[in-house]
Amino acid sequence: MPDPDAQPEQEQFVLALLFSVDDDDWLVWDDESGGLDPNMIYYSYLTGTSWPLLSNSLEGDIDAIAAWRDPIFYEDPDYTNTCPPAFEWGMVTDGYPDARLGHSMVYNAVGNTPVMYGGSETDNTAYSWNGSTWTPRLVFGDVPIPRYDCAMAYDVKRDKIFMFGGRDQQAVPATVYGDFWELDFTGGHWTEITPTGDIPSARTQAKMIYDIENDVFVLFGGGDNGTLYGDTYEYDPDTQVWTLISSGGSGEPGAGGDHYMVYDPVEKSTVLYGEDGGIGKTWEYKNQTWSQLFPSADPGDRALHRMVFNGLSGRIQLYGNNSTFTPLRDLWELDRSINSWIQVDDGSAAPGAHFQVGMTFDPARRQTVLFGGYDWSIFSAEDETWVYPLNSITKAYTLTGASTGTGWSWCVTGPDFSVCDFEVPGVTSGSPADAIAERFAYSINGTGCEGLIAAAYGNVLQITVGGQKEFSLCVGPPGDYPDCCLPSGVVSCSFQPDIAKVILTGNDCNGNLIDDAIDIANGTSNDNNQDDVPDECIRDFICGDANNDDNVNILDIVYIINYIYKNGPDPIPPDAAEVDGQPGTNILDIVYLINYLYKNGPDPECP
Repeated sequence: MPDPDAQPEQEQFVLALLFSVDDDDWLVWDDESGGLDPNMIYYSYLTGTSWPLLSNSLEGDIDAIAAWRDPIFYEDPDYTNTCPPAFEWGMVTDGYPDARLGHSMVYNAVGNTPVMYGGSETDNTAYSWNGSTWTPRLVFGDVPIPRYDCAMAYDVKRDKIFMFGGRDQQAVPATVYGDFWELDFTGGHWTEITPTGDIPSARTQAKMIYDIENDVFVLFGGGDNGTLYGDTYEYDPDTQVWTLISSGGSGEPGAGGDHYMVYDPVEKSTVLYGEDGGIGKTWEYKNQTWSQLFPSADPGDRALHRMVFNGLSGRIQLYGNNSTFTPLRDLWELDRSINSWIQVDDGSAAPGAHFQVGMTFDPARRQTVLFGGYDWSIFSAEDETWVYPLNSITKAYTLTGASTGTGWSWCVTGPDFSVCDFEVPGVTSGSPADAIAERFAYSINGTGCEGLIAAAYGNVLQITVGGQKEFSLCVGPPGDYPDCCLPSGVVSCSFQPDIAKVILTGNDCNGNLIDDAIDIANGTSNDNNQDDVPDECIRDFICGDANNDDNVNILDIVYIINYIYKNGPDPIPPDAAEVDGQPGTNILDIVYLINYLYKNGPDPECP
């Protein structure tokens, strides 16, 4: 909370107005109320905003007006907001894996790790990222041919990564593939799928997403040595059937592979940006229909860029482009609440590579992860791993109850920064907490601070600040310093409605790129047993089947060894590896499983 001694308040008198609106002039046909309720009394400081004075409308038309001088306490006019450190890119590793471009990256929600595949003529290894290093995944059995520019998406319901098409080299003509594979990253094996239905032709640079809401994959576009496709397909993983939704044409994105698309879990739709030739258009795919969006600002023409859903801001994020004349490394986000793309980073300190990078959002570490790509300045592919933001802290707060109709003040304060808004306009009385959270996020995002971002997920407000310094959220009545703060140790504040902290878990088991704790707090997910894990993420398991492949064998022993001693992925679920019946996974579980499999020992007994 700001220190009144360091930032002295000053009492200022402003003209306040109490009024009602009239809509009973029989000579005027149109509505005279300006959208206000004729049965309500309002007050205003003549700033263009008014607030309901009463919690409920009165009966009958009200005629009232009054004006007076109202004392309001403001901060010292010489004081200005001091922003936290700006969000910035940071390079974490270089030199491994090998340099590449045209590779794919997805987030494996069950394993809590980004996964990278492709972008090489010789390397068909899948790699996982733990925040500091890449680890090759040891797989067994058949594997796909190495390739560039395949379409890849992660199915959280089945914990599988699906991959379609691609090509054998960057040069043209190339051998273009039409095969379809699924990778059980947890279990460590690829399986080639033989689908039926309207099977897409072989192609490269097609884009594919997994639609969580409808449990289908959506594939669009691509090309084959000069032939461009603008068709849209859906794939049902239960029936293994492809369905042609549209052959393309007017009212749909242009054919080709210069675009990128990503699933938006908030809007429950797919967003595509760019068309062949780098034409800058924004499209949305929902209910099997394409619709062009017309944002007030956009990143302009670009091609071979990459996009992710950014769980910190709740927006679609776009990076880079392909141009020898104006290579762009800037970062944009699509704010659906104001229908505009916003440049959030100018690229002056961004990665060297600027097109055909691999990129995904990592909710476990709350960062966008970028690897490789092509850099025109060195005429070569890169082998660097970058993250954005490099350093930040995220907190979340749940709002319960309904709006009282009044405005409020807030401050986000840390050891060397303080950002406040003392006059947030109120939300209509009786509005749900979701509306308060949206107004709150809008106010925070309007401060102009490049190291402060907020997102509203239902009735949960998430705030992220740059740097690695703790911060507090303070709330209170309008026109004064907020009088209740939520630092560590403080549980809740009485605020219209009440606001309380949410303890984030760093887990995203349902694959929507939003912290599981937020999904539980806003009612998106249930948690009937109160174990902080969404109920839809609780899967039946076989005791001892640590790699979740429905078998108990030597592979599970290797999996547990890698987990304990080589920083490998977690057992799925963790209880599956606790075969000796005791909590925690350790060397005793390995010995127990060896005895069971090879020495006629007792059956596994998981908790």
